[in-house]
Amino acid sequence: MDTAKKPPVIWLNVAIFLGTFILATVGVAWYGMVEGYSLAHWVCW
Repeated sequence: MDTAKKPPVIWLNVAIFLGTFILATVGVAWYGMVEGYSLAHWVCW
């Protein structure tokens, strides 16, 4: 068994990555509800 300790969690990095994910998820959903997605959005995706 490996007895080496894990490095500590860098909470600033966790907050930045989690915040970015939440902002992107909410932003894309909000844009879809407000503006809608055209055929160009689906084709370019």
